[in-house]
Amino acid sequence: MQRCAIDYPPFKNCYFRFWGEIMINQLTSYYEINGILATNFHCPYYEFCVKGNSELITGKSAYIGQWYEENRLPRILFVSLDPGSDQSFADPVSRTPAGVRAIESISPWQTYNRLWHWHATHRLALIIAQQFKPELTEKDANLIFTHTNSAKCCVKKKGKDMSPGILYKNCRNFIAGELEILSPDVIVGQGSKAQEAVEYSSDDVSDKSDFETITQIHERIKMIMIKNHTALYIKMIYPTWRNARTIKQEKELYPYYLRAVNVYKEILYHLNKTG
Repeated sequence: MQRCAIDYPPFKNCYFRFWGEIMINQLTSYYEINGILATNFHCPYYEFCVKGNSELITGKSAYIGQWYEENRLPRILFVSLDPGSDQSFADPVSRTPAGVRAIESISPWQTYNRLWHWHATHRLALIIAQQFKPELTEKDANLIFTHTNSAKCCVKKKGKDMSPGILYKNCRNFIAGELEILSPDVIVGQGSKAQEAVEYSSDDVSDKSDFETITQIHERIKMIMIKNHTALYIKMIYPTWRNARTIKQEKELYPYYLRAVNVYKEILYHLNKTG
C-alpha cells in the first residue's frame, strides 16, 4: 500500500491510508493503555523515574496538527526532549492529545524569539511543507506538523535544564508504538536524546541502494523503517538560543535538510506513480 498526501498533486490519485478511527483518538487510547495519559496516569516506570527526583509533571501528549492527521501533505513529525514546565499545561486535561491541540493549534509562534525551540520548530515545519506545497504561509504552520517529546514527563524545575536521563531511558519503550500510530513521512529528531529514542524505535535502512542519493547528502540525513514504511530522518541540532551551533544551523544545515526533502519527494512521487 502506498502512502498518500491528498493535496500534493503527484499523490492525488493514490490510495489514501485510512485508520478506521481518527489518529487523535487512536493515540489517546494508546497512551491510556500504557498508563501515560495525564488524566489516567499509572506509568509502570513512574517509581523508577521519580526516585531521587522532585515531583514530576506527568504524561504530556503529542501535538497533532489537523492537516497532519488528515494527511493533506506528507506527514512531518518532530521528536524533541522533555515537555518542560509550561504553566499552560498545568491541568492534566490540557496534557491530553485533545488538550494539547486546543492550546497549540492557536499558538502565536511568530511572536516568539526566532532562536526559541517552538519558533524554530514551526519555521522548519513550514519550510519543509513548502517543498510540497509552495503556497503555504505562516498561518498554516500550526496545522501541518506533529510534535512529540521523547520523555513524556518532566521534573519540576526552574529554568530550561533537561530532565534526568532515566526519564528518557524509560520513555523510549513508548516511542515505537507512538511512531506507528503517527506514521510520519519525515521525522526531525531534535537533540541527542530525541535521536536516541527514534533510533531505538526504528530500523536504519540508509544503506539501501534506493536511498543512496539521500543519505549521501549529509551525515545528519538518514532513512529509517517504522514497522512497514520508510521515513526520511533528519538529525537536527536542538534549537535553543543558548547553543551557538543553533544560531548557525539555519544557514549552514537547512540547505542540506531541504535538499534531502526534495530528493525524497521525487522518490515518493515515483513510488506512487508506479505503485
